[in-house]
Amino acid sequence: MYYFLGLIGHPTAHSLSPYMHKAALQHFGLAGDYQLFDIAPNNSQSASDKPPVEDAVKRIIASALNKSDTLCGLNVTVPHKEIALQFADKLTAEAKLVNAINCLKISEETQGQIIGHNTDLEGFTKSVQEAFPGSPNQAACVLGTGGAAKAAVIGLTRLGYKQIAIVFRNRHKATTVRSYFSKLYPSVKFQMIDCQDLIPLKNCDLLVNATTIGLNNLPPPDWAASFFERLPVQTFFYDMVYHKDGHSTALMQLAHDKNLSTLDGKDMLINQAIASFSFWTNLTCPKEVMQDALVRALG
Repeated sequence: MYYFLGLIGHPTAHSLSPYMHKAALQHFGLAGDYQLFDIAPNNSQSASDKPPVEDAVKRIIASALNKSDTLCGLNVTVPHKEIALQFADKLTAEAKLVNAINCLKISEETQGQIIGHNTDLEGFTKSVQEAFPGSPNQAACVLGTGGAAKAAVIGLTRLGYKQIAIVFRNRHKATTVRSYFSKLYPSVKFQMIDCQDLIPLKNCDLLVNATTIGLNNLPPPDWAASFFERLPVQTFFYDMVYHKDGHSTALMQLAHDKNLSTLDGKDMLINQAIASFSFWTNLTCPKEVMQDALVRALG
């Protein structure tokens, strides 16, 4: 068996995933490789530019399926996690719950079917549990309404958070998200906040960034700077975004300026990578194997 693994993502998302998954393959003595497939979002392309996301992903999957005796496992990162739903023949319970996938699997075991999965949920939940051992605080805020944000909200409810504010940029999407979560978790109090009409949060023990803000080197939007300035001093900031070079993201810098406690997305990256590798291979890689690979990659 040969493991054809890879990451489909935005060119600016310089992922550390190859180092971790190659280390996992080596740890178990498995033949395979993990490659990066940079695909820009559709709205950034012209007719003469790179092909649309859909066509590019189809070609990657077709290329993998053409290899005999091969298991194909693909991660999907922002901003393609919801688009990738259309490529799955079957969804796991986690993928259905989040309505977004960051993991695809095709093998003889699946009889050629493409299985869609979401490991962000497990990766985020474990990371928060490790950051806050014991009983969780009760009030949290999530920035964003996309696939990663949905995983964060679901993870927080599973950990016992009863008050969750969601900061949105798209009102239509926010309405859909609120309706979905209110029906799914009627005992949780959800508060929707328009980023252009921010109100100070009186109680926020955990703030999670589940947007793409900070993925590039652009300064944070004005609303974010104003929002961080008014956060309670006890807020812990959890940024799903990270920089490969180790520098602080734009929002992480705002948190540091406010003297907030912080954690970036590398810990979640490790936990979701362990879950992805297990989904593809049915093997659980020790966390220290992937963690050591990440440390070496960061120099």
